[in-house]
Amino acid sequence: MVFTEATEVAITRAEPQGINPQILVLRLTITEKAGPMKGTPRSFNYSEHGDHVGGYSQVQVISNLGDDCAVDVHVFG
Repeated sequence: MVFTEATEVAITRAEPQGINPQILVLRLTITEKAGPMKGTPRSFNYSEHGDHVGGYSQVQVISNLGDDCAVDVHVFG
């Protein structure tokens, strides 16, 4: 959720990734832009392909605003 419609959101793979190869670390960059103030849901997508993807047990998203969250990954198949 961002404060204005003009606010930009981007998600990228963090570099360096960290010491645990089972945790994918992503960096969420929120660039606030002036505009009418209202809570605006802002979605984002990240995809990665390859055999290594099945090795992740967790995804951690770190925001440039100081927030972070971690989500456990369950591979079905």
